Amino acid sequence: MPPKNLLKKPIKALSKSKLKKRRDTKIKPSLKAKKMFDLLFENHPIPMWVYDAKSLIFLAVNASAVERYGYSRAEFRKMTIKDIWASEDLDCLMDQLKQNSRVRYYIGEWQHRTKTGQKIQVELTAHALESDNRNAILIMAQDISERKKAEAESKSLARFPAENPNPVLRATYEGKIVYANTASELLLNDWHCKVGDYLPPYWIKLISELINIGSRKTIDVRCEDKTYSIMIAPIPGLNYVNLYGGDITERKLMEERLAQLSRAVEQSPASIIITDLEGKIQYVNSRFSQVTGYSLKETIGQNPNILKSNQTPAKTYQDLWQTLNTGGEWRGEFINRKKNGELYFEFAMISPIANPDGVITHYLAVKEDITERKRAEEELRLTNQKLEIQMKEIQALQASLYEQAIRDSLTDLYNRRFLNESLEKELARALRESYPVSFVMIDIDKFKAINDTFGHNLGDLTLQNLARQLIHHTRTSDIACRYGGDECLIILPNTSAESALQIAERLRESFEASKVQFGEAEVTTTISLGVATFPLHGLTSRQILSAADQALYKAKSEGRNNVVVWRK
Repeated sequence: MPPKNLLKKPIKALSKSKLKKRRDTKIKPSLKAKKMFDLLFENHPIPMWVYDAKSLIFLAVNASAVERYGYSRAEFRKMTIKDIWASEDLDCLMDQLKQNSRVRYYIGEWQHRTKTGQKIQVELTAHALESDNRNAILIMAQDISERKKAEAESKSLARFPAENPNPVLRATYEGKIVYANTASELLLNDWHCKVGDYLPPYWIKLISELINIGSRKTIDVRCEDKTYSIMIAPIPGLNYVNLYGGDITERKLMEERLAQLSRAVEQSPASIIITDLEGKIQYVNSRFSQVTGYSLKETIGQNPNILKSNQTPAKTYQDLWQTLNTGGEWRGEFINRKKNGELYFEFAMISPIANPDGVITHYLAVKEDITERKRAEEELRLTNQKLEIQMKEIQALQASLYEQAIRDSLTDLYNRRFLNESLEKELARALRESYPVSFVMIDIDKFKAINDTFGHNLGDLTLQNLARQLIHHTRTSDIACRYGGDECLIILPNTSAESALQIAERLRESFEASKVQFGEAEVTTTISLGVATFPLHGLTSRQILSAADQALYKAKSEGRNNVVVWRK
């Protein structure tokens, strides 16, 4: 670890005349003073030593140094100070010794190694002196390893603001709660514990299992009228485990509602059939089996024409497929035949089912036996009305859940899951149709400083501002996603590296000119962007992402607020 503020306390330079006078004057310390110095040196609780300034060989060490570093005095006298320095700091040490050979006093932080190989962090105070008519350096080595560890823990906890709307807790590996923010109060009350107490036995056992396998786990917890998704994340090296809670009450309510609607479909008085695009049956409800006599096992993989009686007019089927092929919903009547050969009349509503991208993937048929049509006409109308509502609710809930799954909750950009699902398909299409796909990696300059200085609220507003700019400067065919932290990624199909550079430059200028209102202040910042293009800069998504990331790193290293296109 390089020294921090090596020349933090240099002594004032002496005038040439005073320096010459001091060199010419030989100070002979009294015997009593020398004994007093030796006594203080030997019994000082902080490790101390004296080394030759030229050869770097140890000349003397006190008892604390022997105890802390594990070497005997005889071993020390055969060693140089480089023997206790961490290998990664040696080059820096030699540079500092050359640069500061005439400095008589300095303070710095370094990494040392003991005889057992243990790495420790020390704060060194050095004084130049003369020992037996040769230049020497007196060192005091204060062990600051525990202090550094405490600072790291403090910084780690600082990431968990008390105003976080979701529960955040920290516990020791043994399960003792050492931190809980305000939003954790509901959980703590439910667990009948507080900060300083131990978690319930179930949680302690679970934490122990996760530590043993080196893994994380997310579980759902019901607490009064709330449902939380809690991720348990052990922190290697600090002997702590963090518990991050997310309020998923609304999502759970939607899932329960979807399950209720699914049960309603299964128990519906109408027959429900779902087929794939080739017409193969994938699902029928129990009502279908009751009406037709065909069991679920007998119908899966079959075509609905197993019910065909050849008595339904051919024009009915023509109208049916003409409507479905144009994306419409068809309604009409069939005369079908049950498994036992009995004819029956049924009214059917057949609709295409599309995914959130508008691509038709299945057909849904809702059928009602209308043999007793006159008697059941009113009942049929009400049933159909309810089924239409249920179908729309199911589709709406499915679309909403899918959107939640592929969107970043803060920025409303696509998330990594959607990127992973779409990227390979996009590159395969580009390869098949021979067009380029450009990747633009974006990072907010000095984002950590924004969070540290103004808090995460401004950081969130800045990310949301960037998201708005991305949406404004991209097409509907482009993919703009939050890649992680303050990094965003744009996938630009059918876009060359030159065009992507222009788009990135416009985005950079637009974001630089935009302002974020934070209280009474208007805050501006900049972004750095890296551009790479498929297949010019790579043939796989991993290669292109790596190239874009390297270009982004170059843009930052060249002063930030910059766009760089990757070059080999």
